[in-house]
Amino acid sequence: MGKRVRAPIVIGVGEKIALADGVWDVRIANGWFVLVIALLTVGVAAFAAVTWDWERLRRTRRAAALLLTQIMVILTCAAGVNAQSNFYATIGDLFGKGASGGHGSMTPPGTPVLDHTAPTATFGQWLTARRAPGRGVVVPLVIAGSRTGYRLPARLYVPDAYFAQPERRFPVLQLQAGYPGTVESWTKSVGIPEMLDRQIASGRMPPVIAIAPEQNPVRGRDSECVDANGGLRAETYLVHDVRETLGRYLRLTTDRTGWALMGYSTGGYCAVNLALRHPEKYSSAVSLSGHFQPIVDRSTGNLYRGDAAQRRANDPMSTVGDTRQLPIRFYLFAGKSDTVAVKAAGELAGRVRKPDEVIVADAPGGHNFNVWKNGMPGILTWLAEGIRHCTSAA
Repeated sequence: MGKRVRAPIVIGVGEKIALADGVWDVRIANGWFVLVIALLTVGVAAFAAVTWDWERLRRTRRAAALLLTQIMVILTCAAGVNAQSNFYATIGDLFGKGASGGHGSMTPPGTPVLDHTAPTATFGQWLTARRAPGRGVVVPLVIAGSRTGYRLPARLYVPDAYFAQPERRFPVLQLQAGYPGTVESWTKSVGIPEMLDRQIASGRMPPVIAIAPEQNPVRGRDSECVDANGGLRAETYLVHDVRETLGRYLRLTTDRTGWALMGYSTGGYCAVNLALRHPEKYSSAVSLSGHFQPIVDRSTGNLYRGDAAQRRANDPMSTVGDTRQLPIRFYLFAGKSDTVAVKAAGELAGRVRKPDEVIVADAPGGHNFNVWKNGMPGILTWLAEGIRHCTSAA
């Protein structure tokens, strides 16, 4: 489950937590790390070229030099892909180790800690100070859960209208990442803040608050966004702690039609499964190339411990046809070349029953951020249809 060490700095509203150091917290999802690896690769290749004709141990040295150069080229390519997609933020993320289970890199110095004790006015002033009129504010957070005790990182988007309309409550778009993935995937890889700014400015979408909370209490362990049998309580944190804590600091609508879930890959499973399990809290769910049956493997650990009823309760393929009092809207999107996700979306859609609604859509491409970004304008427009009417007076 990952080794826990001292927590990182999260300077919140009146709170400081000690800084963890060490190799596990070295960031690898940035350009500097890629540059260092690339320079090392060039150095290895140069060494191979300079020593190629040396007589001593010629064959052994040549073979070793070629192998090491190939390994370094692969590492450079992998580092570049990781930096672009934010799969692993630190070395600790990669090996399931590091500060607070590997969350240290997601909580830079000055990150506010939102809990049930800190004064809300201080956070409001801090947020307002970061306002740039005409654009939404994007900030890091640590959300402390009163039910689970988890203190996990998140990224928050607050639309500009929030500051101009202090009498209003705002709908919420909750974003869940894939595995591996980070809360920064939505801001850096998908570019959701800029897309929301454009949709809101054009009138195609009402102003919404977006929150991307960490879904894996221990980095390197895929929670699948469920409450494990005798284990991690990811579902309780995401459904209850995140909503209750944010509601203390921000003007959020309490209307279920104003809450939507969206996730990519594993996050797509999370979005659909959490909506089905909590229809009183969410009215819409968007899956971007998600799967719809519970997974238990080395990355998850033994989530259900042989409890067939609990496993079925987290199987959207089984539960989507169950009788519910409250309808859910589903948007199932996948790249045409992602045949596994396309098949899963079609099978789930075939089991949806009225009054639920479902749209299945695709676009050229496979299982990647470019495909999901290309589909986002249409997805956000669809989401707007369900939440437009719920913006209400505070």
